[in-house]
Amino acid sequence: MSDSESKSVSATRPEDLETDYRDLVQASPEPVFIHCEGKTVFANPAAVKFVGAESLDQILGTDPIDFVHPDDQEHIRRRRRELLQGSEQLIPTELRYRRLDGGLALVETVSTRMTWRGQDANLVMVRDLTERDHAQKALKESEKRFRDFAASGSDWMWETDRDHRIAWVSDILRDRYELAKEALIGEVFWEAGKLDVGVDELRQALQSQMPFRGIPFSRLDKEGRRLYRTVNGHPFLDDAGIFQGFRGTTT
Repeated sequence: MSDSESKSVSATRPEDLETDYRDLVQASPEPVFIHCEGKTVFANPAAVKFVGAESLDQILGTDPIDFVHPDDQEHIRRRRRELLQGSEQLIPTELRYRRLDGGLALVETVSTRMTWRGQDANLVMVRDLTERDHAQKALKESEKRFRDFAASGSDWMWETDRDHRIAWVSDILRDRYELAKEALIGEVFWEAGKLDVGVDELRQALQSQMPFRGIPFSRLDKEGRRLYRTVNGHPFLDDAGIFQGFRGTTT
């Protein structure tokens, strides 16, 4: 047998595979736990760091449910029953974990049945979703802040698609200017609202796909009064730098 064949055979020995697997788990950046009979019997370094422990000894022997937010503990009990009834792997589930310092983390867990030193056990892999959760909350707050500004401002805001058709307008059109914004959706911007002064300038500005400010236009309302407006616009692009439309304000 050649040296290469000998190495190939030896690399498939169970003890080598177990060592390789343990090395992979130990090096994993994601927390990995093994629970047996309701106790933690293994945690990789990422798991020790995740729960805020100073050493593995602080985790071994603990009941994993103690690290779960009280409102989510019943879900863990149900998962345990499902695993005991023969489920091999459960779908990923989002839970709130409590670290040793009392801090909360939103995580996604996946549980899989396994044998640990001759006993039935659960392998639990954890993915920390805390940063994603914070980012989503920040985005919602940003969207709410924008809606509040749009509702309280004296200008009305608008957005067009790449064909210069109105895709969105702020509620101020309906609430303050008594215009049915729904009737404007889908209209070409310079054709909406029956403009009769400034149409050419507005069309040229939008078709240039360049930022513009202070373009004046006007129209007559149904009572014969002339309404004067100025409009500002800025193009927005997709990730590839392709023009997608304009966003702007009208005063």
